Amino acid sequence: MSDLSDFEREIEQATGKIRKHLATGTLRVAQVALSRIKDRTPVDTGALRDGWRLEGSGTELEIVNDEEYASFVEEGTPSTQPAGMVALTLSEMEDEEFDDDVEVE
Repeated sequence: MSDLSDFEREIEQATGKIRKHLATGTLRVAQVALSRIKDRTPVDTGALRDGWRLEGSGTELEIVNDEEYASFVEEGTPSTQPAGMVALTLSEMEDEEFDDDVEVE
């Protein structure tokens, strides 16, 4: 019985380490994506670029922007071309590999 308890503890510890590693990796990738999206965001007043942020925690992160016109800039309108800052960034990063030592802002 003691061997089983020790094994269960080891599994719990390993699971905790894996979760922490996944959360750290998720944050790193999200920070890189956020930085690239900001760099691609067109600037008029700067509000749209400044509006990008990360929300969530652990492996559940979202890149959001509350500016009402963000989707129009991203997707375009009948009279404007799409900037595609999110779509281009996600497409670019889709097959990218990240090392443990990736630099993020």
